[in-house]
Amino acid sequence: MLHTMQHEEEKQALIQDYLQLRKSNGNYHYRRRVPADVKDLFGKHEVYKSLRTKDPKIAESKAIKINDNLESLWDDLRINGGSLDEQKYQRAVKVARLNGFKYLTSKELEAKETEDLMLTLIARSEQFKDLPNRESIAKVGGKFDALFGGVEEPRLHLSDCYDKYVEFTKDQRFGLDERQAKKKLNPKKAALQNFINIVGDRLVSELKREHVLEFRSHLIDRLDEGEIIDNTFNKQFGHLRIIFRTIKETLQIDMDNETLFKNVTIKQAERKRISYDIDYVRDVLLNQDNFKTLNDEAYALIPIMASTGMRPSEVCGLDKEDIFLDAEVPYVHIRPKKDLKLKTPHSERKIPLAGSALWAFQKYPEGFKKYYRKSSSLSAALNKYMRENGLIQNKEGRHTTAYCLRHTFQDLLRMHKVDERLQCDLMGHKYERPKYGAPSLDEYYETVKALAFDMHKDYS
Repeated sequence: MLHTMQHEEEKQALIQDYLQLRKSNGNYHYRRRVPADVKDLFGKHEVYKSLRTKDPKIAESKAIKINDNLESLWDDLRINGGSLDEQKYQRAVKVARLNGFKYLTSKELEAKETEDLMLTLIARSEQFKDLPNRESIAKVGGKFDALFGGVEEPRLHLSDCYDKYVEFTKDQRFGLDERQAKKKLNPKKAALQNFINIVGDRLVSELKREHVLEFRSHLIDRLDEGEIIDNTFNKQFGHLRIIFRTIKETLQIDMDNETLFKNVTIKQAERKRISYDIDYVRDVLLNQDNFKTLNDEAYALIPIMASTGMRPSEVCGLDKEDIFLDAEVPYVHIRPKKDLKLKTPHSERKIPLAGSALWAFQKYPEGFKKYYRKSSSLSAALNKYMRENGLIQNKEGRHTTAYCLRHTFQDLLRMHKVDERLQCDLMGHKYERPKYGAPSLDEYYETVKALAFDMHKDYS
């Protein structure tokens, strides 16, 4: 606290060096020499700006804000330099903002109606009214370009957009491990590549509605051929929208996403989730004879999911410290970690172990080393084995996967008429009604024990 106060006092004392009182009108001005190492990149040797106030306190507050913005801008110049088109463009956008304007390219200025254009030019020209002559404008070239569209948009190709998106959205993946981050990013990477394969690796500035419609026509053909489903169709456009919106907002480029992607998605048919029949789980999936050539650790997911409804990622994310087999009520604790984020805030929970789930965890009391934080690999191995060995169920024209065991557990909760609050807590779903106290672990255990599958045979 003391250190923070000292820092603020030092900052205020420093700001006084940049404040000047103009005797002719009594207004305060901010004046500061541009550091030598960024002078050429910044485009002028000095910052001189009226604060439009005679009040010293208000002047100081305004000066601090201007100074902080300048420091941030200069730091950016030191890091990024000034040779690339994109960096020049971003710098122009920042300088325009610093002076209270939105950056407009020369094309955007030309597109304005005459009256609106005149008002815009007059307002921006006001920033240079104190300059004594034309030669002075050369010294503020960076600012002049920023206010009058002197820097063109960066020449960004579609193939550049994925890396830019990753760079601009780092904050959205804080707390995710490498596997989780890839899982989040890969669908966007694939959608963009699919788009490029059809429309070509053109400049973003050349992207038109007709290109998006060409891609849509391609996806319609794939939909008709049964290669993709309606959900996949719509997700492709969802990923593209997110990428281009991020690029547009971050780089402040002229891109009409609303027009580009207007009415391109299709109405999705309602798709009911599918689950295994209870008898099928008991007689087929919990019969180890049917999984003799599958590694034991992969198989363990089946008895665990059948009797807990846990997600594969939750099973693979467990550490030794999350598994409590010696407790009066054996349970696992699904919780976020510094380097592991849960799917939703409601996913954190304690799940009692009974029946087949307890059986599996007794075999792996320290968690799953082969598939630790590799749920995609585990699901892929299990689903492949089940397909190749005829162990999947055909339900309403769709094939089950290992994940459908979670739906089966949800069915069991419903069939046993389990209280809605307990259902949501065990599944890791949001409970929409107000919560008045939490059920005890014993209450959860009684529920799980009543519906858990029994590994009554060890077929090995």
